[in-house]
Amino acid sequence: MGTRADFYVGVGEGAEWLGSVAWDGYQWAESPDGGLMATRSVEEWRQVVSRLLERDDACTPALGWPWPWNDSTGTDYAYAWHNGKPLAVQWGEGYEWPDMSGVREVAFDGRSGLTLTTSDGNLPSEVEHASTRLDRAMAAKRNYERELDYAGWGDPHYCTRMDALLREIRAARKALTAALYEAQ
Repeated sequence: MGTRADFYVGVGEGAEWLGSVAWDGYQWAESPDGGLMATRSVEEWRQVVSRLLERDDACTPALGWPWPWNDSTGTDYAYAWHNGKPLAVQWGEGYEWPDMSGVREVAFDGRSGLTLTTSDGNLPSEVEHASTRLDRAMAAKRNYERELDYAGWGDPHYCTRMDALLREIRAARKALTAALYEAQ
């Protein structure tokens, strides 16, 4: 299991969710001297979080809330820009967080923090196929984003292409969810 983390601007129902990561979410709370916890403005906070969300295990609002729970009280760490400074809490402790159930798109790929295993070491072929489909869809989106970074966001078909990529990711997630349910 991964150590998950959610990132916000603000706390409470009105907080803006910037994204989440599935692995090693503890590292910023345990290293407060640099990077995320050393930011001095909300603008700098957004820039640092944006860079963190370039990881393969990251999920942004465009992909939906990746966890099966409704808010950050179920996440190992929540990080927020709050009252003019960085805040790090475990299990959402002491704060209210936005209800994300309306944008939930549970992740079962590398962004989930889960490791799937079976007693014999083999996953059913339907689960493997659906997992591979999702991995490929996520890779296609990352590759397109990298293309845009190098080419300079001038693609006139950006919206159409990104919409198609996100639709394929959602369809692949649903297929994987169904395959996992059937494999139980």
